[in-house]
Amino acid sequence: MIVVLSNGRTDPRVIEQICRKALFKPGDVPDLRCEVRAGQYDLGENRFYILKTPFTLAVEHSAKSVTVKVVDPAKDTPMLALSLSETMTRSIMEQLADAIDAKAADAKHDPPECGLALNPYTIPAGGVLVLSGENITCSVVPNMHESGEKGPYVDERITLILSDEATAFLPVMIRMDMAMARALRAGLDQALKNP
Repeated sequence: MIVVLSNGRTDPRVIEQICRKALFKPGDVPDLRCEVRAGQYDLGENRFYILKTPFTLAVEHSAKSVTVKVVDPAKDTPMLALSLSETMTRSIMEQLADAIDAKAADAKHDPPECGLALNPYTIPAGGVLVLSGENITCSVVPNMHESGEKGPYVDERITLILSDEATAFLPVMIRMDMAMARALRAGLDQALKNP
């Protein structure tokens, strides 16, 4: 376990990730693995897709990890499966709790979306892209600062982000309303309590 004390001026999670990479050899602590079933979606030439139709997040626990699946009811297989180590699961739970606490209890947001931004990647013949390794990280933010056709704006939805430091890309973003964020935190908690 790594504990980072902070004066609140920086995000201690960033320091924790830097320390983790310095202290552990790659593979010693397999934090996460994401399998994106990109082949079942029309990504277009930029390999970009946003799932806007209602979807659910399913949480499963195995001996080595907790898996969060984005389940698109229109497809036979999940859009993606994000497998997290127990340590990473606890970190995501804490980040979800912080993001939920930062919102008003009755906050209203746009419906959930799951976005894929896969331009830097080559999609394998089977259509399943695997993202893992020391450059891939996962975090939760209470909102996202964006820039669109009308200029900069803030998307107030709690967002789970998969980041790739090697490509400076965010290949997966799961934007949640309050109900989905609370359900995900509860599902992760339940998975750790009942392996």
